[in-house]
Amino acid sequence: LEKKNKAEDITRVLYPNDSTWEGKRLRVKQQYVLSSASLQDILRDYRENDLPAPDMVFGWEVPREKRKPQPDALYEIMSHFDLKPEELLVLDDLKPGYDMAKAGGVRFAAAGWANDIPEIERFMRKNCDLYFKTVAEFRAHLFEEEKPGCCLPGSAEPSGEPPAV
Repeated sequence: LEKKNKAEDITRVLYPNDSTWEGKRLRVKQQYVLSSASLQDILRDYRENDLPAPDMVFGWEVPREKRKPQPDALYEIMSHFDLKPEELLVLDDLKPGYDMAKAGGVRFAAAGWANDIPEIERFMRKNCDLYFKTVAEFRAHLFEEEKPGCCLPGSAEPSGEPPAV
């Protein structure tokens, strides 16, 4: 039940009702999927969760030398949609996503809700452009809501305590 609730929370943030201006704005921001899974698995997951299919998918079918952490997918997205690096944000929970974003000159946000491994959290908090411990913090960032101290590297924990180093 907890896993299902977490998936639903993430879905509501990433795929809000797009009948509002905010929903439409977010829909434009999240059309590209880079994943360590096959195209078939990615599209199945989207379909089973009643999510709109992404415009581009970079899964296991991409040649090894063009997969994460290489920035080729970012370059293809920027070229295809005529975007600049500063117009993208990579959200991932592990270092290969971080390495890809940095190699492509793109900002990186850590999805801290994806694991509870202290070494990963310390690395992400120290090195990433943004760190989100919860889906709610990520949502607040996307919609530019005020949530002081939640998103910056090295920022205080929601409890107000500084992160362990």
